[in-house]
Parts: sequence; C-alpha cells; structure tokens
Amino acid sequence: MSLAKRIAELKRKKALALQEAKAGASLLAPTPPATESKETTNAQPMANNSRDVEAITNTADSDNKPSSNTSVSTNLLNNGITKESTNETATKLNKSTASDAAQRLRARFSKIGSTTPAKTVPAQTQTTQDRPSTSVRRPVFTSPTRNGSDKSGPSTTTTAKVAPAPPPAPVDTTAKVAPQLNKDQVTFEHLNTEQKAAVQLAVAGESFVLIGAAGSGKTTTVKCILKALLDSGRLGKFESGEYTKKFVKEGKLRVAIVSFTNQAIRNITEALQEELKCNATTLHNLLEFVPVEAEIEDDTQVTGVRTSQIFAPTYGTAWREAGGQILPAFDLIVVEEAGSVLLDLYECLESALPMDSNTQWIFLGDLNQLPPPFNDGILGFKQLELPVIELTEVYRNVGIITQLAHRILTGKPIKDDEAQKLSRTEGEDSIKFTRYVKNWTPEVALKNTGLLLQKRIMDYRFDPEETQVLIPFNKAFGTIELNKYIMQGISDRDNLPVFEVITRFGKTYWSIGDRVLHNKLPYHITDIYKNDKYRGPKPLEASPYLTRWGQAKKGHREEVFGISDEQHEAEVDDMELEELMAQEYAATEDEETSNQASHTVVLTPVGDGMEVKLSTNAIGTLLPMYALTVHKSQGSEFPSVLLILHHSHSVAAQRETFYTGVTRARHHLEVMYSGNYTGKYIDNKYSMLHKCLVNQKIKGDTLAEKLNHFRKKALAYIKAAKDPDSNIHRRFVSLRDSGYLDAKKLQKELGGYNDY
Repeated sequence: MSLAKRIAELKRKKALALQEAKAGASLLAPTPPATESKETTNAQPMANNSRDVEAITNTADSDNKPSSNTSVSTNLLNNGITKESTNETATKLNKSTASDAAQRLRARFSKIGSTTPAKTVPAQTQTTQDRPSTSVRRPVFTSPTRNGSDKSGPSTTTTAKVAPAPPPAPVDTTAKVAPQLNKDQVTFEHLNTEQKAAVQLAVAGESFVLIGAAGSGKTTTVKCILKALLDSGRLGKFESGEYTKKFVKEGKLRVAIVSFTNQAIRNITEALQEELKCNATTLHNLLEFVPVEAEIEDDTQVTGVRTSQIFAPTYGTAWREAGGQILPAFDLIVVEEAGSVLLDLYECLESALPMDSNTQWIFLGDLNQLPPPFNDGILGFKQLELPVIELTEVYRNVGIITQLAHRILTGKPIKDDEAQKLSRTEGEDSIKFTRYVKNWTPEVALKNTGLLLQKRIMDYRFDPEETQVLIPFNKAFGTIELNKYIMQGISDRDNLPVFEVITRFGKTYWSIGDRVLHNKLPYHITDIYKNDKYRGPKPLEASPYLTRWGQAKKGHREEVFGISDEQHEAEVDDMELEELMAQEYAATEDEETSNQASHTVVLTPVGDGMEVKLSTNAIGTLLPMYALTVHKSQGSEFPSVLLILHHSHSVAAQRETFYTGVTRARHHLEVMYSGNYTGKYIDNKYSMLHKCLVNQKIKGDTLAEKLNHFRKKALAYIKAAKDPDSNIHRRFVSLRDSGYLDAKKLQKELGGYNDY
C-alpha cells in the first residue's frame, strides 16, 4: 500500500472512531471555552439637535464615550440565544437540569395536602439515572356547577395525564449555543434550566404560571412547549358538530392562545407554528362579545334604572348579561399578558367551559409591568394558586436599554447627575435623558414639547414612523394634543392637505398617510374622499393651510375660510349660523343619514389584513397612534421610544410605568422628564425619575413580596363579600381555607424559590 493510501486509510479510521466516540460520549461532558467575540460598531445616537434642545430642554450628555470596538459580553444573548461561560454551561445546561428543577419545584408544591403518586418524567428529559419526578400537587380550584351546586375547593385526587413526549435526537446540551442562531432555530436543547422545567411541566399536563422580565424568553418557551405538545399528540381536534361563529371549527386543534389586546395576540402569533397561528385570538373574540340591551341603575330615572346598550359575551354564565352558551372543551388555553386580563373577564371565560372539561392552563406575564388601570389582573392571583416558574435570564435587547430596565427594578432612585452617566451610545443602542430646563406648567410643557417635535420632524431628525412617543395620560399634557403637534409636523414637512371630516360627534382633521388605530389595530389612511350620502353641514375644503386644530395658518385665512384676516370679526356670526344649521339638521335627520360622515376614509392595515372603508360615525373613533399612553403600548415593541414624564403625571409616577415605557424600546430610548429644580439633595424627590422609582403599583421587590400584595387583595375581596356567589369569591375562599392566603406559609413556600 502506498504512503498516500495509508494516510487516507488512517484518516478514514480516525474519522470513524471520532464519530463512534462522539455518539457514545456522556452528555455531561464539558465544552471547551469559546473565545470572546468582538464586534466593530459605529455609534448611532438617537436623532437630536443641540440647538433646539438647548432652547427647550437640557440634554444629559454622556460622560463615557463608546469605544469603536464594543466587546460583546459572553453572558448576554444574541437573537434570543444565550452565550454562557463554559463553567456555567457545564453546570446548568445538561440533560438532568430540567428534570431536577421541575422535581424541586414539584416537591415544593407537593408539601401541602397531597397524596398523589409519583409520575415518570417524559423520555426527553430523563436523567441518566432515570430519576422519577412527583406531580405538581398544588390545590386547584374547581368552579361550581351552573345549577348552583358547589364543587369548589382544592382538588386532592385528580392526577393529570402524562402522555409520552417525542424523543428528540441526542444532542450535547452542554455545548455552547452558536451565536448566529435566531429565535426560529431555538429547540428544547437550547433552552435554559427554567425554560426546560416549563416544557416538562407542560408535557406532564400540569397547569402553571410562567413569568419573567421583558426579553426573558417567555414567548420562545411557549413555542417550544407547543411544539412538544404537538409532537406528543396530546392536543386533539374539534369534531363534527363542535363550532362557534368566530373561533371553533371542525378539525381545528383544541387550543386557544388568548389575551386582552390585539397587539399581544399579533406579537405571539408571529412566533407560533403555522398550524397554531389561527388559534390565537382575543378573549372578546373567543367569547363573542355582541351589543345587547341592559338595564343600568340610574337615580335620575323614575324607575331607578335606564336601558342602555352594552357589549356582553355570547358564551359564559358569569355575567348577568352573558348569553349563557357553553364553548366546546379545550385541551389547552394559554393566556398571554395575563396581568392585563381582568378578574371578571377571566371568570367569564372559565364559566364558558364545560364542567367536565380537563383544560390545561398556562398563564404568561410580568408583574413588573403596569396592571390594568381598573380592577385587578388574574396573573398575581394565579401565582397563589398554581406552580410558578420565573425566567431570570434576559434574551431580548441585551444592551444598555435592558441594563437600564433591570436597574429600574432595583428601585434605587436616579438623580439628575446620574442620568447624565446613564445617557450613552453602545453599538446600535442609545439612551438619552433630557431634562426640562424649567419647572413648566403642563400647558407650557405641552406647547414646548410639541414645537420641539415639530421642528425635529421638519429637519428630518425625528421619524414618527420609527419613534413611538409614550406618555402616561391622554388628556391635558397627553396623547390627544401631542398627536396633533406630531401630525402637524408631518403635514408641514410633506406639504399635505388636511381634510376636515364631520361626524355626528364632532370634527376631526386627517391627512393621507396618517397612522391610526381602528378597533385596536394599526392602519394607515390611504385615501379620503367626500361621502355622497352625507347631508349635514358643509365641511371645509382640504387644504395644506388647514391645521390639525381646524384653524388656518397665519396669513392663509382666506384660502381656508374664504375670508381675509381683516374680515375675521364677521367670522363669529358665520360660526353661530353654522351651529344653528347643524342643530336644525340634527333635529330633522333620519336614521340612515344620521350615521353618515362627510367623507369616506380608506384604511390599509399595517401588516396583514383587509382594507377598510369608513363612511359613518365610526370615523370619530379613529385614534392617531404617533403618541400612545404607556398602558396602550403594553405588548408592543418599537425601534425607538420617546418616553415623557412631566411632573403633572405624578399620579402615574410608578416603577411599573417607567419600566414598561423603557422596555418598549428596541434600540433607541429618550426619556424627557421634569427634574429636581431646587438644587437641594433633600428635595430630589421632586424629580420624576425619583418618583417613578420609589412608588409602586404592586408593592414589593421580590416575588414573595409581590404575591403578598395579592394575598392581601384576596383577603380584602373575601371580607367585602360584594358577590359571594361568584367564582372569584369562591376561589379566594378556597385558597384561604387551604392555607394559601396565610402569610407565614407563603413566605416559607417562596423563600428559596430561585434556588434551582
């Protein structure tokens, strides 16, 4: 044999040996350390101009200039995948960690009132020793029957079914994940310890709560959970005869992924498997809310009540006005952004399910975000009732914005001078704190901020399509007026004609290209033309000299109103005449013409969807979306965010407001705020940054402390006894009788929660 052939044969045998060794190697073998990567980035600060900022605001410039070569820390993430050190990877990401984590979690919940036999961990998460794990034995409330008999109370006998999970191909889970992997490529083997524990619980058929800060991978975890359940065959399909008007169809999977807002549904739909995209919907759509006539208490009426039209669910029995119909059984219901789902809405959903259904529930959320403005969300109370898995590793936006978000969660106040150090640019991300130069009144601050944004738009230094303005209020210094300033800036920059559109409820002013919300979905206005069916007062002709406030630009009154500035005095009489004509028209109009608007507005959806044409009073419900409240922004993410915190917003100055606003930004964040104008440290509490950090809507810095907040709420609800026959009241009584509202027991149970 020649030398070349001998070398080729040796190489072949070596390769074969390496393959055999790799196939038989232990899954716990450590991975060689990877070298820390370097990225060369160009600083891209948020668009700003020092001239107008100096005239209106003080800019907190960075004291620390970014280096041209920014080191990418190996303990952060890139596109949803963790980059951990070798020691951490060898310790945490092995085939037994998920099973161990879930076993500790289950053991913790099995200490109270459980005699359920142990279950076997599905094949894909078994350790090399085939260690069995016990089932989760947290008492689960069973809702009462609809005929009034009570089945409430903790269940101590029901054991969830465990279906065999699909055995994945052997993968070395200790290996460092390739940084070029994106979210769509994440599989079970790439998940961290807590995420694997969540998948294991789901495959075991358990209901639980999955919480985590922004970017911690909740959506990615749910995607892996759904894939595991699909592969296992545990999810059945609706059969012939099972249907609803809007959601349930024959052959569709018995899965509902629901939330309160359309935005939350759109976000999670993007991450779902193709066969599950049609299973994501809002709670209102699933329960089929429709307008109904209802009697409402009214002391001004002789009878003490008045009839009014409200929206009520077709399905469910919890509401007096509900239709009372029952949905087909579901195998799985995932509640996204559960913190925004009100208690009574959740109760309605629960009452719409068959009594004998064995539905598995997964609740997702983040207690650090804003709760609903009215009533309470279901998320915190479910954490008192079900097992909880908290994701602590951050996967989204691992740069300086996420660092700021986690700095906010500590509750440590930020002084004005510290804000200067937090203002900086690193790679593609930037943060800037801009303090108002004076303690302006809300009216002055609104005008100056609006003029600043207009100037930035005119100078192409502020892109309203890329930058979302967030502010706590709608009225006063809020979204309503700020949207007018921003839209006026767009009209001035592009010389767009403004249309006056008249509806029965008033006048609004729009231009083609405006971005609006219709039925809580984003659209662009792509056309505006007159409505032939309209018979009301004549609207003004479209003109680039007409402002978003319905006024003429200075020097152009004649082009807009047909009168010169010298004739302005006569305008008052004309306006009075127009008002009289409008009143006469309203008194004589019929039902068909009363609902018609002066124009037809054509809406094109942002993303997928159908074109919408509005020619009725529904035009009056359109909302500009260049400036949104922080509440409305929940569930969304934007390339750039301008967060405004003025001292007139003090009633909303809470850590949740600050955290929610900051975490909406993907790459660029500017915080414009009222600072400390006294010059004394003791008075630093007057800074909005200070107020937003020391005040909390949900008290507590730890999970146990926050759940203690909900424990007190539940006890107060029981004591008030406003509706003792409701499922919510029965649920809280059940939790109290089971000891889950006992402060000492709660503290003991959650004391070592993150110890896995």
